[in-house]
Amino acid sequence: NGQTNLFGAGMNYNGSFSRGLSFGNNQDVIVNSSFNLQLNGKLAGDIDVTANLTDSNIPIQPDGNTQQLQEFDKVFIQLKKKSGSLTVGDFDMRKSDEHFMQFNRKVQGGIFSNTYKIKGDWNGTTIFNASVAKGQYARNVLNGEEGNQGPYRLTGNNGETFIIVLSGTEKVYIDGVALKRGDDADYVIDYNSGQITFTAHQLITKDSRITVEFEYSNQDYFRSTTFFSQKISNPKWNFQFDAYTEGDNKHQPIRQQLDSLKESILIQAGDSSSLAVYAAADSVAFTTSRGLYMKKDSIPYGIIYVYSTDANVAHWALSFSYVGENKGHYIIANSVANGRVYAWVAPVNGVLQGQYEPLVQLVAPQKLNQYSFQLNGNIAKSLQVNMETSLSQFDENSFSLKDDDNNDGIAHFVSVIKSITKNNSTLSIQLNDEFSSARFHPVERYRSIEFNRNWNVGLLDAANENLASGVLDFSIKQKGQIHYSINQFVHGKSLNGWQHSLNGNWIFGSVLITSNNAFTQTLLDSTTGNFLRPQIGIRKYFKQLKGISLGAKYTSEKNIQKKLPNDLLLNSSFKWQEFETSFQSGDTSVVGWLVSFSQREDQLPLNNHLVISTQSQTIQANGELRKLKSQQLNFTATYRKLTVADTSLTVLKPDENFLGTITYQLNGAKGFFNSGFTYSTGSGQELKREYTYVQVAAGQGNY
Repeated sequence: NGQTNLFGAGMNYNGSFSRGLSFGNNQDVIVNSSFNLQLNGKLAGDIDVTANLTDSNIPIQPDGNTQQLQEFDKVFIQLKKKSGSLTVGDFDMRKSDEHFMQFNRKVQGGIFSNTYKIKGDWNGTTIFNASVAKGQYARNVLNGEEGNQGPYRLTGNNGETFIIVLSGTEKVYIDGVALKRGDDADYVIDYNSGQITFTAHQLITKDSRITVEFEYSNQDYFRSTTFFSQKISNPKWNFQFDAYTEGDNKHQPIRQQLDSLKESILIQAGDSSSLAVYAAADSVAFTTSRGLYMKKDSIPYGIIYVYSTDANVAHWALSFSYVGENKGHYIIANSVANGRVYAWVAPVNGVLQGQYEPLVQLVAPQKLNQYSFQLNGNIAKSLQVNMETSLSQFDENSFSLKDDDNNDGIAHFVSVIKSITKNNSTLSIQLNDEFSSARFHPVERYRSIEFNRNWNVGLLDAANENLASGVLDFSIKQKGQIHYSINQFVHGKSLNGWQHSLNGNWIFGSVLITSNNAFTQTLLDSTTGNFLRPQIGIRKYFKQLKGISLGAKYTSEKNIQKKLPNDLLLNSSFKWQEFETSFQSGDTSVVGWLVSFSQREDQLPLNNHLVISTQSQTIQANGELRKLKSQQLNFTATYRKLTVADTSLTVLKPDENFLGTITYQLNGAKGFFNSGFTYSTGSGQELKREYTYVQVAAGQGNY
């Protein structure tokens, strides 16, 4: 460790090498090995080298219970010389400095970057990356359940329920607010099973809107990515061109085996995933080791399959796929059979009653290209302009030429900012205009996490969109700031919306006032919407009590949606309001604490009016010991009571929940040893497990 003679002068290294044996009464002897080496220093004079080399036969990912992750599978070598660098191996590819092209990817390959002088005060930067994608981007929107902290299961883009999430790629939001990972923070995640659980620091209720963005391991096809960026700039202007490509190699399937029949199905399916299926019924010899079915003619519904143990007729092995509620002919049957059994159910009044079909979904290879050109600079003193144009090409099925006429999309963005500063005051005026075509498909989301909800709409069909806004910001140093914006959002010919927002914070002596308000009016087809969201808070600081503060906050949402021309109140309308008061210790106190009480009232439509449906009260207390050199002690406790005012408006039942956690950490002997203790209580859910027993060889048990 720290020697320089092995790799040459100026080179530092450290690492480990191990060998191990595993054996038992029901397994053979297994040899385990691992090798880990970190290098940094200079190579051949002026070349800086940094390397992390790992060779281990234990394919594991770090636990998602800390804010910082120790990655076991990250192997790379980085060479730097002056302003150029080359990295080969595992690395994160990120981009966030443009409006439309934003991404965060874990990849394996190589990336080269170089910054150089062109002429005069003009400089250039070139970046090129070619790599293999480790995963695929996905976004899940989950509904919180009252009294259920988790785990909540994440799913893939094609409905996969058993996925492996790539460590560190997740972004978790509740009600549009980003959360932190860790036992002592908001959530923990099991990457290997794709499950997320929320800690006692983050209460989950029926009102929690959970959004998770992540990358997961997708082994349907070999997937590659390339990225090229060219930037030319001087102190006044900046020009940038970027090109991103991500695609599946249709000739290199991994998880699914494609024969000529399956390829033909994909060719004929085009962009419709519902057509990319094949019947999963295989005629086999009778066996008791798996569940088999017999074929039966059910007049007038045609051929159906029925589970059977009769060796004379049970000759069909089926694979079932979940197709959605009331979209299939089969359900999971209650059975004592060894394994899961599916049963056919007849439609009722033409409506399917099942959720499964004896079909297998074929996953089509996809390809995405996005090109972006950006220009920004200062036209005059304190006058800035930003312009960006982006093109996308998204092929949902590269096997098929069918439906390829809708692959191309385009988007534009223009922004002009004027700033005026006088003494301690700053006034900023900003005008923005954004257009995106119906087929524009970015690499990842570029709008706010709850953009649709903020505009009081759900999922919208593809259409041309235009978003225009005017923004006014005013601030005074050490006093506060005020932000006002007016926005218009047009989605095709079906939606036209206007939104006003006013927020800010201001200090009046020892009193802090915060406010965040928005009012949205929309016309969607023949539905009108008025969405009012006021929030105001006030906090008083008492200097004579060492900074102890008393605060109060009022938050509400009132969403009135009516059907024209009769002004019929729709069931999607709602209203809720919450009052909160809190006491908090000062920042310099030895013991930090916070006590809060909140009361919330929810209203839902009944007989064309909003009436009270539920009420809840929440008490929360947090505390920590500060200024201890080698010890940390903190706790949090939350009690929530839910009452139901009208049982005709909700299926929820009255409930009481208690969450709590206490954590103690000790750092002893100047860091020689660390000790920690955590105790938590709460409510959640356990996985429902199904067992299938298979006969095994003698000496290894019976089943």
